Amino acid sequence: MQLGKQKTPYVLFLTKQKLLWLGESLKNVVVMESGDGAIQDLEFKSVKGFENQIHTAYDQKMLKPWEVIIIVSDELFFSQVITQQTEDEIKAYLTVIPFDEVISKQIIAETQKVVVAIGKGLIDPLVEILHSQGFVITGIFPNLIFGERLKTEEQF
Repeated sequence: MQLGKQKTPYVLFLTKQKLLWLGESLKNVVVMESGDGAIQDLEFKSVKGFENQIHTAYDQKMLKPWEVIIIVSDELFFSQVITQQTEDEIKAYLTVIPFDEVISKQIIAETQKVVVAIGKGLIDPLVEILHSQGFVITGIFPNLIFGERLKTEEQF
């Protein structure tokens, strides 16, 4: 597939219930419902529904393959302020995250150092679907790096 010609990347806001695609303006919003049980226990349980919706949106020319920035809602990841900033503190925190495989990063959010963790079972299937449709993921970010300004999908 050939990449589209828009100038700015799509922003994909992932919540427990929806995928919200934001185009070049807030008027270009495509909402995809996750359906019953698509995301359970903070992992994708039913990938096929999202895959079909993305394929349909592509076929209907609502979405064209392009760069995508994914923002993950705070209901889908774990985070903790790092107080002593030691590797032992971070490792101890990550051992209590209830996933077999975890993706974690340390970030600065509103002047505090925070460790953020998300299950690979949520991110990997989404990335695979998008790549299979020709999209290029340029970043995956927790919404907490945007502060209080980006808390809920109702803002869209």
